[in-house]
Amino acid sequence: MRKLLFRAHGPWDERTASEILVNNEIGGNTGNLLFLHSVMRTLMTEDTEIDTMSFLHRKHISQREVDYCNSEYDAFIIPLACAFRPSFTGELDVLADFVSRLKIPCVVAGAGIQARCSYKGLSEDVNHSVRNFLNAVLDKSDCVGLRGEHTAQYLKYLGYKEEKDYTIIGCPSMYTFGDSLPEPRLTELTSGSKAAYNCKPTLKRRHYDFIRREAARFDNAMYISQIHREIRSLYVGMPYPVLSSYPPDFPVHLSAPEMQEGRMIGVLDKYS
Repeated sequence: MRKLLFRAHGPWDERTASEILVNNEIGGNTGNLLFLHSVMRTLMTEDTEIDTMSFLHRKHISQREVDYCNSEYDAFIIPLACAFRPSFTGELDVLADFVSRLKIPCVVAGAGIQARCSYKGLSEDVNHSVRNFLNAVLDKSDCVGLRGEHTAQYLKYLGYKEEKDYTIIGCPSMYTFGDSLPEPRLTELTSGSKAAYNCKPTLKRRHYDFIRREAARFDNAMYISQIHREIRSLYVGMPYPVLSSYPPDFPVHLSAPEMQEGRMIGVLDKYS
């Protein structure tokens, strides 16, 4: 029996919707559930035991915890999304320190950069945190798995070598059900077809209006929310403080058509 430690919230924990939303245990975005579940599902075999460890709001990992992990686990698995960004450097620094003190293999799956077209716009502080994290992991692993070409170019810019230090694997969620994507089911779209859509508040107004117009073509269109503040407003029934940049009819406001007409849903775990 091998034991693996995951950077994740425990998917088997019994938690209410209130607890998940109050503690923001989806990490701000329910998309985080997809890639975490995918990697766990891939490694969840009969001879494997999986434990989880959350690094949310952690500032330091004690040496006692490190010693325990070294003695109990065979590897530390680190599924990631857009981890190379300014707002994530705090957790990257904690992870780098933790990994540097581990004596077990460490595996990174799906790390990506969140930046505009030019990654050279990231500050040297961000680059420093990314280097520290990558160096710590590469000391315990052959290479890291990246989301795509943009992230690969960023690592190349930082001095790392393709297919030696990193390789592109895409989002781990693509491998939820094996090594190939599901075959698309061809069907005819009618006004009665089920349709799902989603928006970002940073979209230009013309793009936002286009999505709304297209959704209006379907009688059963449903807005699938993935953002913590949107789902919290939906669940509590009270407005959530938002930035003035949000459109007045965006589905974070109670006056939004999706909320008023009951055409909005938020998923808080993979069983919902």
